[in-house]
Amino acid sequence: EAPKTKDALPIHRKAPKFEDQSTTIKNVTFEADGINGEACIYVPGNGQRYSCNVTIDSCVFQDSGSTTGDVTAIKQATAGCKNWIIKDCKVKNTMHSLMQVHGINGLTITGCEIESLRGVNLNNSDNVEITDNKMNVEKYAIRTGDSSGSGAGITLTVSENEIISQGVSGDAAIILRTTAADAQININENSISAPTHIGTEGSVNTDNIDINADANYWDGEATPTVNGVTVEVETYYEDSERSELLNSADGTPVNPPAEPTPDPAPTPTPSYGGGGFTGSYNYPANVDVSEGCD
Repeated sequence: EAPKTKDALPIHRKAPKFEDQSTTIKNVTFEADGINGEACIYVPGNGQRYSCNVTIDSCVFQDSGSTTGDVTAIKQATAGCKNWIIKDCKVKNTMHSLMQVHGINGLTITGCEIESLRGVNLNNSDNVEITDNKMNVEKYAIRTGDSSGSGAGITLTVSENEIISQGVSGDAAIILRTTAADAQININENSISAPTHIGTEGSVNTDNIDINADANYWDGEATPTVNGVTVEVETYYEDSERSELLNSADGTPVNPPAEPTPDPAPTPTPSYGGGGFTGSYNYPANVDVSEGCD
């Protein structure tokens, strides 16, 4: 049985000499009720820039409900950390969120099951991949960009996820904030169900945001419901299982079934009956007629 704890687990790295070291936290169940820290797992305070190569694997974060959604599972508040992997974790009950992080360069979140008030808040984290997760949240599932500052050139890939957002307080499933102004965002092969699928928060200059959002399920619609941003979509799925890819312009299949190939016509069989040779083809033959014929 996985060990259980009500203690918060800090990750301390205060000097560059620790930047190449790694940390793995695996198979731990965190009880959030009355936990004695900022989050279940956290990088404390400012100046902790060297918490790199961190893997959090197969951990469970749960809350009986007494904290009313105040505790997040994983928190990191200072830019400069690199190469984090969060995989096969579970967030249960009324936890605040799976992650609240700032400026991680290289973050992978995969195979997680998230049932909480919110999903992941990335702020200015870059080179982020969110793949093959199941998220069922009340508010946002994914939020990227800080609330103030200039464009940060964020790259975010969201693929193969099942996302449900209830849209409480008007939140979109995927939210772009102010510093997402120069972001490259790829949203592909997801099932996303929400009152608003993609939206903005605060003052966001969307002119330079590049969003590729093809091949998704948007509650059966050809295009996502958006707020504050324009998203051009060429293909979509009409069903949440994503069984057949359709063209957004007219709803026709992208790869229609091939026309059946007709069976070839039968080849006539020559006959050599009493009436002589019959048939529709000429067949070469070497015939010796020197003795004549009867």
